Amino acid sequence: MKTHQHSKIRGVIAAMVVTLVFISQPFVACDAETAGETIRFRTAVMGATNVGQAPTSFTTVKGWNVILSSADAVFGPIYFYGGEPMAKAAPNPLLRIFGGVAMACPTHAQYDYGAVLGEVLEQYVVNLLAAVPTSTGEVQGEAGTCHSAELHLHPPGDQQLPAGSAPAQFAKLGGHSIAISGTATKDGTTLPFRAALDIPDEGAMRIVQNIAANVTLDNSTVGSGRIVVQIFLDAWFGQVDFSTLTETDADGNYLFSEGTQAQTALLQAMRNRYSYQVIWRAQ
Repeated sequence: MKTHQHSKIRGVIAAMVVTLVFISQPFVACDAETAGETIRFRTAVMGATNVGQAPTSFTTVKGWNVILSSADAVFGPIYFYGGEPMAKAAPNPLLRIFGGVAMACPTHAQYDYGAVLGEVLEQYVVNLLAAVPTSTGEVQGEAGTCHSAELHLHPPGDQQLPAGSAPAQFAKLGGHSIAISGTATKDGTTLPFRAALDIPDEGAMRIVQNIAANVTLDNSTVGSGRIVVQIFLDAWFGQVDFSTLTETDADGNYLFSEGTQAQTALLQAMRNRYSYQVIWRAQ
């Protein structure tokens, strides 16, 4: 009887050991996954459109012809990951139960994201209408293929984040995350507008995760270009109904006031990962 009980106990213990080994594999894998060759590569951010034209003018899906006269925004931190975006990846479901975070890795390095290939830790002000990307610095990282990225959209100085741009650049934003001006025309009516706003500070709302990428980073390529996060301005304004704007400033610009459909649609689009893309851009 005792022999039978001991046999059952040994069987249970063996099963527990196998389960623990299975669960712990992703956590142990962090060291192997992040043991790539150390490299340095340049990073940048720029405005763009989904159709590849200059972001200074575009027609939205709601039929508004938008012409932008200025578009400044602050970005950072930015993280580049080796893992596929969550929509494509098929992570171990047990990771959901146990949190899926390696305690020995950076707190943002969830296993759905893979290795952290590089990170921009400062905030940079970007002119989204510029013809060339705005540099967000050179970083030390690891060789590999970047399959996804994470972009933070905090107001200037939020959480005491360090500044990568000069104070004069931040002054253009008036303390906001974005400051965009232009005109929107539809059915013969033209509305001058100004959008100066921030994403609400609720949970992780100011963090855009799972941005798609497919960029190889190694010593044979990093010297010939830079990894660039594209901001699709036509996607930002895609669902905006400018006719819902009623409040104006002293100059007659219609404002993206709180509670309007226009402001809500813009904020939602800024948080949508499909409003962004990561590419490699040669010099």
